[in-house]
Amino acid sequence: MTEQSYICRLFTDNVLQALSDIHAEAFQAMDERPWRPQEFLSLIEMPGVVVRLTDDGTDVAGYILYRSVADEAELITVALRPGYQGRGIAAGLMYDMIRDLAERGVEKIFLEVREDNERALRLYKDFAFTTCGKRPDYYQTQSGKRFDALCLCLIVNKSLSEKKIK
Repeated sequence: MTEQSYICRLFTDNVLQALSDIHAEAFQAMDERPWRPQEFLSLIEMPGVVVRLTDDGTDVAGYILYRSVADEAELITVALRPGYQGRGIAAGLMYDMIRDLAERGVEKIFLEVREDNERALRLYKDFAFTTCGKRPDYYQTQSGKRFDALCLCLIVNKSLSEKKIK
């Protein structure tokens, strides 16, 4: 199976359990508490929320969840099952999100990321996200350890030109 065989699509069917399972698998190594299906439902029901998933035709590999209001957006979460990580799939999801938001007139995208999530930080840096703040002790692991959140921001037009997203 090649990277090109993955497709991204909007979905509206009930995939809450799949989202929860993927979140649990993706963040297990970081000792994160998995989000429950009801938590995903609460997010999805909010105005302006978009959920996209990626699959290879038989297996759901991952998803991206974001929302927009006026000219700003927030990347809520992006996750892939561990077996699909490192293949450029998350970058494809990010690319689709940025294109979608740019077409809707969004100028800035914000997100929060755990300070020690190096893989995610590299991905966001590749898309020209920059640090715009910090939230001390924002994340708490299941074992009780706390980590700061880095607040990142992306100027959409800058990202489109630097990344040559077309």
